[in-house]
Amino acid sequence: MKKKIRQHTSMKGWSKLIFLSFVLLCSTISPTGEWTQTNFSEGKAYVSGVASGTKVYYAGGSPCDGPFTSKVEIYDVIEDSWDTSHNLSKARAATAVACGGKVFFAGGTSLLPGYIMESRVDILDTDHYTWSTAELSVPRWTAAVSNDSIVIFAGGILEGGEMMSNAVDMYNVNTDNWTTAELSEPRYVGTAVVVGDLAMFAGGSYGPNVTKRIDIYHFSTGEWTIDSLSVARGNLAGTVIGDKAFFAGGMTNDHSTSDIVDIFDASTGIWSTENLSYPRAFSGGAAPNAVTVCGKAYFVNGGKLDPNNSYWISSYNIIDIFDSNNNTWSTTALSYLNHKVNHAVVAVDSFLLIAGGTPCQSTVDIFTSSGPCKTSCSTQNFDYNIFPNPAKENLKINASFKNNTSGSLLLFDVRGQAVYQYKFKDDLLNHQIDLNSFSPGLYIVEIRTNIGKIVEKVMVLE
Repeated sequence: MKKKIRQHTSMKGWSKLIFLSFVLLCSTISPTGEWTQTNFSEGKAYVSGVASGTKVYYAGGSPCDGPFTSKVEIYDVIEDSWDTSHNLSKARAATAVACGGKVFFAGGTSLLPGYIMESRVDILDTDHYTWSTAELSVPRWTAAVSNDSIVIFAGGILEGGEMMSNAVDMYNVNTDNWTTAELSEPRYVGTAVVVGDLAMFAGGSYGPNVTKRIDIYHFSTGEWTIDSLSVARGNLAGTVIGDKAFFAGGMTNDHSTSDIVDIFDASTGIWSTENLSYPRAFSGGAAPNAVTVCGKAYFVNGGKLDPNNSYWISSYNIIDIFDSNNNTWSTTALSYLNHKVNHAVVAVDSFLLIAGGTPCQSTVDIFTSSGPCKTSCSTQNFDYNIFPNPAKENLKINASFKNNTSGSLLLFDVRGQAVYQYKFKDDLLNHQIDLNSFSPGLYIVEIRTNIGKIVEKVMVLE
């Protein structure tokens, strides 16, 4: 069961913030909330976690008093319940990613120190709860991202922990087809995000050195390009709000920690920089330490690594929060002694979950919004609201168009199948979808018109 924890948030004003205007101006109204706790069946670090629908899938990791585990623990954030009846095919610390109703636990290590690497990919179909396996082209501890149909596993640490890989494995969930590619340089990727049409693999380490290189995959064309961070560093935290990608903190080549936040606006191609409240490194590409919840980016804990990036010298109990609704920063902290690194940070709509970690812990800290997130946006051609989100019985879609227009309102499930369609022809759209016949889970709302298109995620509750 969840336990309530009292937390206090302190505001921090940053007077030098520069935010660029862009075509799509969106705000997400985030209500206040509270911190609670639940627990794994055992304490563990290096656990991987990923969300699909209303559930978070945690797998593997290093328990307090034994070798790596194969245990999979599935937490339903709505029901506040656990399912511990599943296991990976191999015990290890893996990399987790979700796509198209499937969750993937890929590669990883089954021994630390020693860095015995694995190529196994365990795949769970979350609709039928059936497992299958595949293999990466090279055994490694890798970074992973996905869009709605393609999963990318890029770079990674090779056997022994001293050499790095430039291998890229790509899986298309629609065609069940694997392909390979290469990063422009071998490395353990600092962090990886998807923003718009781009998958960005930023920074990273190769031995004691770090890089500023960003390899960028364009989903629409299949092409690769490169860019650079402002400063070379590894062990970053990355997340996305709208059209902006954030790359925060990390370890530099002089073995110091960084407070730099590089911000890339995909709508303009322009970079800007800000700063965290405290310089620190994060767990890196295999374990993302930043997520976005209700328009707020959370950069969770972190610490300082030894010069060889092989163990943590210290860890910090601090969460930097950027609120895109008003372009402000604040900080908060977890409960006493929860100075976590090597933990799993996952977002499920209005829920933020921080699970396990070093020192060996079984706690899962959860921040839950006290109300729904309401998406409100405006473009050059129309304004719209989609609410409530999450939704239980009805979903309301209101839009006003600057010119009389025609279009379609569609609702897609996580497999990409259209489960609802409504056609309209007017300068106003005020429509309500009855959700009582829909299964709980994640859906995509799409408004298609002759003057533009809007795509938003919504969560349907039971």
